[in-house]
Amino acid sequence: MNNQKEANFSFCSFISNFSNIFFVRLFVIILFLTILHKSIYAKEIVYSGNAIQSGMIKLEIPERVKQLILDDKELNFSQNIAYIGFSRSDTLVHHLQFVFNDGSIKEEILQLEERSYDIQKIENIPKKYVEKPKDEELINRVNLEYQIITDVRKNIIYPNKNLYFIDIEQPLVSRISSVFGSQRIINGIPKRPHFGIDYAAKIGTPIKNCADGIVVLTGDFFYNGKFILIDHGVGLSSIYIHLDEIQVHIGQKVEKGENIGTVGNTGKSTGPHLHWGFYWYEKALDPLLIWEMFGKEKP
Repeated sequence: MNNQKEANFSFCSFISNFSNIFFVRLFVIILFLTILHKSIYAKEIVYSGNAIQSGMIKLEIPERVKQLILDDKELNFSQNIAYIGFSRSDTLVHHLQFVFNDGSIKEEILQLEERSYDIQKIENIPKKYVEKPKDEELINRVNLEYQIITDVRKNIIYPNKNLYFIDIEQPLVSRISSVFGSQRIINGIPKRPHFGIDYAAKIGTPIKNCADGIVVLTGDFFYNGKFILIDHGVGLSSIYIHLDEIQVHIGQKVEKGENIGTVGNTGKSTGPHLHWGFYWYEKALDPLLIWEMFGKEKP
């Protein structure tokens, strides 16, 4: 009887030990596969660019990614490439999610570098460009022009999932008279920051398109003067302000380096110059950081 009990006990111990070993090995295999799975996905996501306020990063992502989410907002991407831009005073921490075709999700934290900006004082600007308009007709004009640009961005640029942007070049080579992000104090009154860079140049100097895209808006507005707005795809756009001549039309496809207009002194302008702005959705970016992102020497 004792021998039988010992045999039964030994058999149960064997089964128990076998089960423990099996489940331990199973756990190790699952853990290994999970780590391997995440490691493979991580290696296939390539980051480049400037993770800094007013900068932009480029993401090369695998085909298995079906959805890209930044801070709970789904982003457009094309040809396995996505861009993410950051505003002048953007929050320093962002949450990024990659949703794969198999339902798995990879989460990452984007930590930005904080940036400081210049303060610039400008005097002798006509009061009509500094003070808020009081004339009702002018107020209506300014509001309408603002709404036109807002609608074009919202209805044409933001939904565009095509990507035309491959490389970038300066719209002209000239002295930079005002940098991005500088806070202007005009006639002693603090104004909104400068959301672009200014090139001082003679009236009539040719302006080149900075990157492949489609012209989505042109006009002659109170503040902008004559301007051109170009869509570069997946939320990217550029704007050229205070022109003398506009040499393109809405709907026209334009290539990088193609002449699109000439330097002028129209709208709210202190003298002949080009204001060049670059945007990711509604966020104004520093064009010179985008320039450096593609390995160009700082002008």
